[in-house]
Amino acid sequence: MNTINAENRKRLDQYFTPPWVVKALLHYEKIPKYLDIGEPCAGDGAIVKVLVDRGYAVRSSEIDPEIDSDPKLGTQRGIDFLSSEGRDLYHDHVDWIITNPPYSCSAGTAAQIFKRATETADNVAMLLRLAWLEPCADRVNLLPELDRVLIMANPRVQFIGSGKSNPGQSAWCIWKKDRIGATTRIEWMEERVCKEWRLKKYW
Repeated sequence: MNTINAENRKRLDQYFTPPWVVKALLHYEKIPKYLDIGEPCAGDGAIVKVLVDRGYAVRSSEIDPEIDSDPKLGTQRGIDFLSSEGRDLYHDHVDWIITNPPYSCSAGTAAQIFKRATETADNVAMLLRLAWLEPCADRVNLLPELDRVLIMANPRVQFIGSGKSNPGQSAWCIWKKDRIGATTRIEWMEERVCKEWRLKKYW
């Protein structure tokens, strides 16, 4: 886990992704191994580790300089994705950004991170609550650009660090730059697929 105290966890909205959730995404979204992936809200490295173990080249960063993670993952600490330093880190582009962003905190909102991600990569997958699909002012112009929404099957995702099940349903929201006038697809992940990865105990 990590050494962040409760105050910082609330301030930075740090609730980490169970590995099975990433594996479920990769089951549905077939991402070629030769593509480069960025993870700008890496946290303790949960998403990065799954991707690296699967053979992907991953460039990752995390705004919190104190949080613990495996140094072999190569995550650069203390870098705000929304800052000029964050822009420089990903300046030569990545093919995909896959992340579980903070929804709203001093590190920026999910909408701000989503906008920067779409400026940085051709494809973006962000793990968000379904409530994020409500057309609020900060994202009303982003929602029509979504390619597909993969809704996680029950049981709801229990984010690492929260200490209890998240009260809202979660989905992978996926944006692709090469979509041309396509209608956003909304799909339910099969319960058997989520159960299969969850029971493999990749925690």
